[in-house]
Amino acid sequence: MANFLSNALGSDGIAKMAGEKVGSDEWRIVLVGKTGVGKSSTGNTILGDEVFESELDADSVTSECKKERREIEGRKVSVIDTPGLFDTTLTNEDAWKMIRECMALSSPGPHAFLVVLQLGRFTEEERQTVRLIQQTFGEDAPKYTMILFTHGDRLKKQTIEEFLSKSEDLSDIIKKCDGRYHVFNNDADDRSQVSQLLDKVEKMIQDNGGSHYTTEMFEKAEEAIEKWRIVLAGKTGVGKSSAGNTILGKEVFESELAAESVTANCKKESGEVGGRKVAIIDTPGLFDTKLTNEQVIRRIKMCIGLSAPGPHAFLVVLQLGRFTEEERQTVRLIQETFGEDASKYTMILFTHGDRLKKKTIGEYLSKTKDLSDIIQKCYGRYHVFNNNNSDPSQVNQLLDKIQKMIQENGGTHYTTAMFEKGERIKRDEWRIVLVGKTGVGKSATGNTILGDEVFESEVSAESVTSECKKETGEIEGRKVSVIDTPSLFDTALTNEDAWKMIRECMALSSPGPHAFLVVLQLGRFTEEEKETVRLIQQTFGEDAPKYVMVLLTHGDRLKKQTIEEFLSKSEDLSDIIQKCYGRYHVFNNDADDRSQVSQLLDKVEKMIQDNGGSHYTTEMFEKAEEAFERERQRILKEREAEGNKELEELKTKHNRDKLAIEQDMMKERREMEARIQAEREAQKPAVHAPPPRRRGCVIL
Repeated sequence: MANFLSNALGSDGIAKMAGEKVGSDEWRIVLVGKTGVGKSSTGNTILGDEVFESELDADSVTSECKKERREIEGRKVSVIDTPGLFDTTLTNEDAWKMIRECMALSSPGPHAFLVVLQLGRFTEEERQTVRLIQQTFGEDAPKYTMILFTHGDRLKKQTIEEFLSKSEDLSDIIKKCDGRYHVFNNDADDRSQVSQLLDKVEKMIQDNGGSHYTTEMFEKAEEAIEKWRIVLAGKTGVGKSSAGNTILGKEVFESELAAESVTANCKKESGEVGGRKVAIIDTPGLFDTKLTNEQVIRRIKMCIGLSAPGPHAFLVVLQLGRFTEEERQTVRLIQETFGEDASKYTMILFTHGDRLKKKTIGEYLSKTKDLSDIIQKCYGRYHVFNNNNSDPSQVNQLLDKIQKMIQENGGTHYTTAMFEKGERIKRDEWRIVLVGKTGVGKSATGNTILGDEVFESEVSAESVTSECKKETGEIEGRKVSVIDTPSLFDTALTNEDAWKMIRECMALSSPGPHAFLVVLQLGRFTEEEKETVRLIQQTFGEDAPKYVMVLLTHGDRLKKQTIEEFLSKSEDLSDIIQKCYGRYHVFNNDADDRSQVSQLLDKVEKMIQDNGGSHYTTEMFEKAEEAFERERQRILKEREAEGNKELEELKTKHNRDKLAIEQDMMKERREMEARIQAEREAQKPAVHAPPPRRRGCVIL
């Protein structure tokens, strides 16, 4: 293409297209759109002359590019008419080849692309037309683009603004063109509509500083189209970065064995592999030890910008070995993040293929139903890598599979529109999280809401639900997702395990639940129930009560008593409901009465409206986690201080006791020594005095 432009325009033309401001007062306008929308007729209306062939026909009347020039109200205007997309005789590829050739006619570059759409039903063909135009001319083109509606007479008494307000897709497209649009009635001999259009074109040129769309912009767009854009996604430590290095045949992504994700931010690297231009976008890992899944998902969404105009393939990287709940949830989160359209562009890539040893991948998969089901959702697409193996054939085989996938998708890629559709569905979906202690009927409640036995439910002393599970259904025109949870406040769970489960449940309700249903069983409200509710409030924080409703199961136990009469007898239960803004509902899970579900959803809808359509967010949860951690640290310090005080008191008491004991022992010792001395004295023989000497006698 660059050679073609060089030959067609010459070196001066190329220099001008390199970004010079308008060197003349000529405006160059390119008309693009699908067959039959009235491009040629629009060109005639602008120039005020029948210069382009225009008639009603199923095939494109314009079979090649044509340029005509006129002076309109003192302005020199050149209009370039192009063949129509979705022509019955031309392939889109042939049509685009002609459109690229038309670029030479707009030398040194068009000031405006007029995307011509017919007023009426905005179908998938129209959507794809706009998408292809954006893809062909690249991310710089919207600055120079305006939507031009033909057949303005169809509006009748309706304004164009009223018409647009009824089409979110069309409004989004216009928004991408900086809100620029105009309406033509090609059959009306009204030159004011042309003057108004040219005024808008003039303003657009001024907004763009007098510049025009350039060769560099077009070549940049072509380069993006020619590359295969591949996004790597998966949990931390499965070998995404290593897989990227293997594909590109060079060490461009940081890769090492670590518990935390080595890839902290999205990174894009390109190369030529087997004659194919390939761009790899590496993403941070899910289930990282430092980031929450919500934070990682937000970063992965940002990565989509690096794959503009959109990835041809998502490679979900899994490590061969045990397929755990974390792996299941990884795949589920990726599917939920990118929506149902993403499956067409997704392939599972297994790393550590050497672990298979003599076993085939088919034999391995046959033993794992969950994994086989996931691959089935990806249209049976998977590949196995041994990242330590330098054999290029494994890369060539992967790229062959990607090429086949691209061909099956008609050469298309995952688009921003698909991503936005997924986000819209999430916004339209009501996400309800069921919480409560073991045995209160959470799973049975989920089944009652969805009208289907999707959650395992039975009478048991232990929790039947051992992990978080999400199921979705449509109820009375509402899309409702219910997330069932284990007994998060079970005494058998460590705090660490409980928090891990809570985080997993939060991820399943991404971008956040609209309602927490605290499930309690009608009957005696014991200390255990009070503690459960207190822990729920503590776990989800001070922001949670706005999104909480108490759901009482076993409504049949009321018999002839009303719920209000029952609540009036329990001050503790009434206080809890009061903290939830007075919101509660009663279920009889055994009753086949859908009106109780309708009434519950009406109450949920009112709660959502009261909250301005908002939902509980990751930020609120993180704030609650921080508050919980602060409180935990405070309690630990208090206990430590109390422990130190008790220790000092014990030491003091011990010293006093020791002193008293020593004193007693000394006293006893003295007394004992005295007794012994006395006894010794008593046992000595008596000592008699010598007889008195007689006076006067001498004994010889």
